[in-house]
Amino acid sequence: MVNAKGYSSRINGVRLISDLIVVGVSVSGTVMCQNTIAITASNGLAPYEYSIDNGINWSSSSSFNNICQGQYFVVVRDKNKNRGRSMAMVYDQVDCGQYHGYTLQQVIDTGIALSNVLECTLNDFL
Repeated sequence: MVNAKGYSSRINGVRLISDLIVVGVSVSGTVMCQNTIAITASNGLAPYEYSIDNGINWSSSSSFNNICQGQYFVVVRDKNKNRGRSMAMVYDQVDCGQYHGYTLQQVIDTGIALSNVLECTLNDFL
């Protein structure tokens, strides 16, 4: 079978590498839960659909906004349901000075990832 791009998509039931979608991911922003994941796709047949939760939810938009810190499993599928995958890591930057005078419990209660606070020094809290 030959797809619209002229590539043979399956030989003996095996999908050829030339038919896999190439996925590019870029992350911008460093403010807590105000990050953006932008996805690019190529080598498939448009239109594309995009997911940042390993294909559970899909969007026609390739840009995801207001993203919080975490690990995101990016999946792109094309018109023929061929897929490509990637991963995005989002990190929030912390202004340690904003926690001046806070106790450790108060910092935890803000909901910030403690891994971010590890970059702060004791003097930032005093």
